[in-house]
Amino acid sequence: MALAHVTVRETSASYRACEPLTFGVPIAAGALAEADAASLRVWRTQDGTLYPSQARALQFWPDGHVRWALVDAQVPLQARESLALAIGLAPDAPAQASPWQVRWNVEQGEASVDDGKTHWPILARSPQGDSVLGLAPHLVDRFGHGYHGVLDIASAEILESGPLRWTLRVHGVHRRDDEGGLPIAFHSFIARVHLLAGTSTARVEWTLCNGPLEDPPGPLGFRSYELQLDAGAGDAGVDLPSALFEKHHAFSLQQLGTSAVQCKYSADGQALPVVKLTDLWGGVVSRVEGRELGQYVLRLDSAHNHPVALDWDAGGPLRIGLLPAQEQGFYWLDDAQQKTFRLLVARDVGREGRGLMQAAQRPAFPALDPADVAASRAWGDEGLFYVCAPNELHEPPATPKDPPTGWADWGEWNVKNTHAAGSPRNRLSVFLEAVQSGSVDLFEQARARAWHAMDLRPYHILGFSADKYPHANLYEGTPHVNEPPENRLGRSEMEAKFPEYKKGIPPEGHGYNGCESEHMTLDDIYEEWLLTGDWVAQESLAQAGEAMLTWHTVMPGYDLHSARSFGWTVRALIQAYRATRDRRFLDACTGMVARADESRGKGAVKYFRAGPPDARHIPDQASESSWMVAVAIHGLCAYWSETHDPLVPPMLHDLSMFIISAHQGADGFISDLPVNGPPTGGKAYQPSGTSQWIPGALAAAAFVTNDHQPVDRVYDYYTAMRTRTSSPLRFGSDGWHWWQPYLVSLQMRYGDAAVQNPAEFALLKR
Repeated sequence: MALAHVTVRETSASYRACEPLTFGVPIAAGALAEADAASLRVWRTQDGTLYPSQARALQFWPDGHVRWALVDAQVPLQARESLALAIGLAPDAPAQASPWQVRWNVEQGEASVDDGKTHWPILARSPQGDSVLGLAPHLVDRFGHGYHGVLDIASAEILESGPLRWTLRVHGVHRRDDEGGLPIAFHSFIARVHLLAGTSTARVEWTLCNGPLEDPPGPLGFRSYELQLDAGAGDAGVDLPSALFEKHHAFSLQQLGTSAVQCKYSADGQALPVVKLTDLWGGVVSRVEGRELGQYVLRLDSAHNHPVALDWDAGGPLRIGLLPAQEQGFYWLDDAQQKTFRLLVARDVGREGRGLMQAAQRPAFPALDPADVAASRAWGDEGLFYVCAPNELHEPPATPKDPPTGWADWGEWNVKNTHAAGSPRNRLSVFLEAVQSGSVDLFEQARARAWHAMDLRPYHILGFSADKYPHANLYEGTPHVNEPPENRLGRSEMEAKFPEYKKGIPPEGHGYNGCESEHMTLDDIYEEWLLTGDWVAQESLAQAGEAMLTWHTVMPGYDLHSARSFGWTVRALIQAYRATRDRRFLDACTGMVARADESRGKGAVKYFRAGPPDARHIPDQASESSWMVAVAIHGLCAYWSETHDPLVPPMLHDLSMFIISAHQGADGFISDLPVNGPPTGGKAYQPSGTSQWIPGALAAAAFVTNDHQPVDRVYDYYTAMRTRTSSPLRFGSDGWHWWQPYLVSLQMRYGDAAVQNPAEFALLKR
């Protein structure tokens, strides 16, 4: 019985004998019990051929059934093939054996794993520095002192173990090599290792973290950060992007920018050509007792997230410059930030490593069936997903001209606010167009933005628990500057420490984006977790939830803030709850909704919150904003999908009626309304901006209240947006994501014509 479908596309002219896939799939309510998630199998739709697979539950419906599942598979792919796969239960399928043989020696701090083809040294102790998968971290501070890795063996945790993938997470810190270095842990790190059975390859997520919140040193400047991998000994050769397997005694590969002219490749001191910028990889192949061994490394996302380097000298390790030393400048992590580097490592594969690296640079893409996503009702806040017609996908989606990437300018992206960089602001979805179209290019773009957001958002508060610090207020991931010293977790004197290491680092920080109540969007990270099972994303959602639990607007006994801060915060808390199943996040939403219901205005029209007279809104009257109320509605609908709290439907009805009173036909909606009477003649503004937030909210509410009259009443505004000559509403346009529930409402009740041809379509009731 098939529960979901994907199409795997091989766009190259190459054959793949055993392509490893990892992807999330939505499951309709009641279709899969949690106990059955591991029994999901993958087969070819055409003839039922079973493929090796592994699965686990990612997210759950309120009754405990699986809503999203993570699936691993290994499939053969012909050149230019589109392979249709089904995912479901196959009771008659033979059981799959686990290939993993794990050996632990806790006393010596060592562990290894064998799958019958490759032996992996997972953990190893050494006086010169501990290693994970043979990768030993090395940090150099701004004065040239080195720091090696020291593992916390007790933290090692096996996250997944199945027929195809074995995953480990372990924590560590960096300690000085000599007495001249700082006598502290110079940042910590987290290594996550995914071994892929039978492929001799492993995925690695290596996260460099700033210190804990309790009395940390804060940002410290350092010169470089690299991983050193034992490349083997004996008769060795090298394999590089610009040179086939050859005998060399040394090589150096550097990517310092996004164009080929910013790359420098050389071998034995001689320049190598850089024809095209791709993700950086290299290999050292050695021959031992007649057998070719060696190591290959691919630095994923390096073409967009630079600088990066690979270096090797004969007899030494393969040095993976995650943040390589530069002629000038230095690196640092802002408070409560982290940086994750992603690698693919191949071990003992000989010259076949070249093919593995090239294939990994353009992996096959498993595209979800949009009809499955819509039918599952598992997408987004309310489960409303619009299925595009083929003609709608011809419109090119909007793409950023200059997307921010990683450590540009030798530090985090230099924009200092939530409005311009990092996580997309005020979007309900960032993977939407990729899923609707099945486009690998759009998926990779959305994933790069999600990775970037996980790096930049300053809420990576390792070890912090809101329950442990009931008086903390973590605005943007660190204690709010207005908090008294006793509530600042020992950070009052932070800037006075380590002055030489802080020299040149802006005290106000940089790269902060999104971890505050009025712009709290987690959609990019949340969807990255759903579609890929990314452990870094899940951890980020948990950490963001801990920060939000300290906000006064969330905590009992405090007043709610604006309608938009209510909506953004509730939505984000629901996403954190879905990713973690931590009831504290859901309970916090329950408290916020109860307080919102108590504080709503009373009368013929019930608003959300009476804002005081304000020149930015209405200078002489208390007011509420229609577009802010729309955000609150989205938050209430997300909360309703998890709880069916009876407080929600009447609130949605009243708030929808308030917004309808702001409707100005094709011109959109009056932005600000007095709370003590009808509109006073104000005009709608920003018809292509915040006004676009409203129709989708009305539709989301309609699916809860079962009253779609508000959707029909604003059809003239939708018609105007679809038919205008300047920037019309289309697939991939700036406001497309906001309209999804509205499009679903029209499509379900009136058909495709109401959505695609509004100028020619007349609703039964207008």
